Amino acid sequence: MLTAVDDLVHPSYASMHPMAVAIDAGLLAALMALMAGSRSYWPIWMAAAQMLTTISHCAVAFVPQFVPRIYYALGTVWAIPCLGSMVVGIALDRAARKPIA
Repeated sequence: MLTAVDDLVHPSYASMHPMAVAIDAGLLAALMALMAGSRSYWPIWMAAAQMLTTISHCAVAFVPQFVPRIYYALGTVWAIPCLGSMVVGIALDRAARKPIA
């Protein structure tokens, strides 16, 4: 929801999106907290993918001569492994907790 508002404020990816950076950093902090308190491996993979997304904003900030499509791709490409690790990890956790009949 917040990223949709950010897209209305900054419709172009020609510059860094401060709202997207704040959202990604907040999600990274939440995933790091989840990772620190979990016994499973999937929160580690989710936090790693989110960290790469957050770092992509830094790359855009330090290199102003970038192609806007690359910024968009870097900001979205890591969502797939993040969500994939969550789905697989939760499925494996549920399978491990299921009593054997």
